[in-house]
Amino acid sequence: MNTNQFRNDYFTILQFDHHLSEIEKRQLKKQGIELQEYIPNFAYIAKVSNSTNLSNTIVKGILPFQPDFKYSLELA
Repeated sequence: MNTNQFRNDYFTILQFDHHLSEIEKRQLKKQGIELQEYIPNFAYIAKVSNSTNLSNTIVKGILPFQPDFKYSLELA
């Protein structure tokens, strides 16, 4: 997985093929995936547990999250 690791978690961008329901979000959380921030085109910045097997989820794509994607709220 092409991601940034912090302790036992990874930060990455996960993409889906539809808007997620609250039930799906809860199921992902039980699987070790904590959705952080929505970004366009059915994607989220996500914190993923090191022990999570993403092939057993509804995730359609995994994209790297680069630290330089972050910006100051003062610039927004």
